[in-house]
Amino acid sequence: MTKEEDWARVVAAVVDRYGRLDILVNNAGIIAYEPIEGSYSPSVSGVM
Repeated sequence: MTKEEDWARVVAAVVDRYGRLDILVNNAGIIAYEPIEGSYSPSVSGVM
């Protein structure tokens, strides 16, 4: 997810269902099939 409001909605849904949220791990990856050398494309920007 890239929008803060989406995360707020997810956290609210978890708290509604389980009463609390003890830990949240944001483990996401982005893959781009292009050379990284010398480029600063939106895909590289997304990783930063």
